Amino acid sequence: MSSNLDAVILQSDLDCLFKWCTDNKLHLNIEKCSILSYTRKAQPLNHVYKINDLVLSRSDAVTDLGVIFDTKLDFPQHNDSMVSKAYRRLGILKRKTREFSSEIALKVLYYAHV
Repeated sequence: MSSNLDAVILQSDLDCLFKWCTDNKLHLNIEKCSILSYTRKAQPLNHVYKINDLVLSRSDAVTDLGVIFDTKLDFPQHNDSMVSKAYRRLGILKRKTREFSSEIALKVLYYAHV
């Protein structure tokens, strides 16, 4: 966004999107909609966007298809989340396989989760 005119154009596009969804009998879950701005500017334009007269919330990070995106497009939150999930799975495997004596079975379980 380089000017307020760009924000007005985006709002117009959001209005057209909502109208198209309504015309095609598609439900748009506005509670799940949010604004995430990618910028390097110290003072970005923070325009208030609406869909069907409901103000969209502004967010610092969003999850889309399992990937956590933030305003700087670096992924420390996503990486931390993936490492945490991997440790949880490893802990489950360790607890459930304590009594396994077959090295082959342990390798099969390990490779199934990697």
